Amino acid sequence: MRNPQIENLFSSLKLEPAFQAIASALAAPASRRLRLSGLTATAKALCSALLQEATGRPQIIVVEGVKQAEILA
Repeated sequence: MRNPQIENLFSSLKLEPAFQAIASALAAPASRRLRLSGLTATAKALCSALLQEATGRPQIIVVEGVKQAEILA
């Protein structure tokens, strides 16, 4: 079941200049990797999902340990 309010929130996040800059950098043909730091685990998960949706590119997410991997999953 989809929640229109959450979808609107995510849509507005994708319009933020910082997000657009990251998505553009990832969409460039020469782009290989991007490192995001300083985000909470929730923000990392959200940003990763939105970037994959925006760019259509596969992702490899490296975390410190099993606990962090479980949090992101």
